[in-house]
Amino acid sequence: MTINHDNIDELLARFFEGNTSCAEDKALQQFFTTQAIPLRLKQYIPMFRWYAYGMPEQNAVSVSAPAPAKPVVKKWISGVAASVAVTLAAGWSLSAGNQGNRISGSAYEGSYSEVNGVIMTDFDEIKSEIKITELEATLLELELQASESQASECIEDRFS
Repeated sequence: MTINHDNIDELLARFFEGNTSCAEDKALQQFFTTQAIPLRLKQYIPMFRWYAYGMPEQNAVSVSAPAPAKPVVKKWISGVAASVAVTLAAGWSLSAGNQGNRISGSAYEGSYSEVNGVIMTDFDEIKSEIKITELEATLLELELQASESQASECIEDRFS
């Protein structure tokens, strides 16, 4: 891959979003170690040179990166929502053990749950929403594992 002054901004944006391939990462490292770097990009030189030289601990440099992309924030919020739902499900599950096999859902008069701004009082509907949230959490975990696996492969490629 050839990087030039015309496509560097787009590639950097993709890099900071975590959407570059290993080949693109290596091309960025090469660009920042061998090219005449424009003044506006000089802040990234230490970071990419650190990557290029195997990320040694003694040369670690603090570099301010652009703000995280919205998909990262969205995943974070989804993760928090999933954690809350799993915690609620665990609490209901524990209380079910104390009440026998059938969960009545009436912990106290006026119990309800709010989902996406809608107040729900029917326990069966609430249970359905919890199951949906648990499935979403499982999908997020699988996506995270796939991303971690991809990152590990990229790191192995870089140092082999």
